[in-house]
Amino acid sequence: MAILPTPDFLECHEAFVRSLGPEALKGPRRLQERPCWALKDVDDGHVKAPRALHQGYDHKEARESSQLPSASRPSGEAPVREVRDWPLQRFEAQGSGALQRRIVIRKLQDATRNRGQVVLMKDKDENRLVAVKIMPNRWVGTSHSDFVIDHPSETELPWQDLGCVRFLNDVGFPYACDLLGVYRDAEHTYVVTTFATEGDLFSWCEGGVAPGHEREIVVQPIARQLMEGIQQLHDFGIVHRDLSLENVLMSKTDGDTMTIKIIDFSMASTARSFRNCIRGKASYQAPELHTDQEYDAYLTDAFSLGVTLYAVLLKDYPWLSTRPGGCKCFEYVKKHGFRACACP
Repeated sequence: MAILPTPDFLECHEAFVRSLGPEALKGPRRLQERPCWALKDVDDGHVKAPRALHQGYDHKEARESSQLPSASRPSGEAPVREVRDWPLQRFEAQGSGALQRRIVIRKLQDATRNRGQVVLMKDKDENRLVAVKIMPNRWVGTSHSDFVIDHPSETELPWQDLGCVRFLNDVGFPYACDLLGVYRDAEHTYVVTTFATEGDLFSWCEGGVAPGHEREIVVQPIARQLMEGIQQLHDFGIVHRDLSLENVLMSKTDGDTMTIKIIDFSMASTARSFRNCIRGKASYQAPELHTDQEYDAYLTDAFSLGVTLYAVLLKDYPWLSTRPGGCKCFEYVKKHGFRACACP
């Protein structure tokens, strides 16, 4: 098992910080210092256990690294601290009675766009379950720069996802999963995050009460969290651009209290205006994405949020596509409005 040669997703994280500018600091917790991480060389040149490329930053633990010259850091940047070990031996497969190479409890879902899968693992030391996205190294590469070169037409950028989540964790954004670690062996890269107990919003929508007043009451706190989450992202200057039922996770805390986590920031951006740039899933795309006019990504996020809430409330999509001529339902609503579809 070997560590990644460079924590390149932190390059993406700091790029987010730079592009967001001072307005981003008006979020839940001001960033007094920009954290920086570095990997210290292993004394004997060998790695017997994987090292996390990311751990939660603690200013009290921060210290100068003797192996990183001060000239390599911008003036005023937070000091570098050693990244702590987090060996995979902390994970075990329940039911098998023995450690396996991937140490899988069960597969949660396929990560099709990343040529991998998301699996459930157990952290023995902390006695908790974690979600682990496993991606082949031949796909994800060794850095964001390499990925963009190798996949110039790819719209989902895995390293950018990690950089954005790292930033959101830093500022205390409550609607993102905690990024617990990033590991690599000879074949795969492993991204470890907190586990959402109830799955994604798509799966959650399949159950519950029928559409109607009772369902509206159940959905209200979820809708409020979704709107607060998107508003806070926009306050930071971040647009998601791929909001959907599948990209919202659900978890129970404090009994039956349901909390949401927004995931998959691989299409996210700190730009606001775009032209001829289609992102997101067909049902969630605002119609202006299919024109040659410049569009506001804050507004297209709001459109996707509206479709998401519609689907949660009615357990169905309002249309299959917003592309011109792509769906008669959308063309009808566009012409007559939603009220024309309401039951008398």
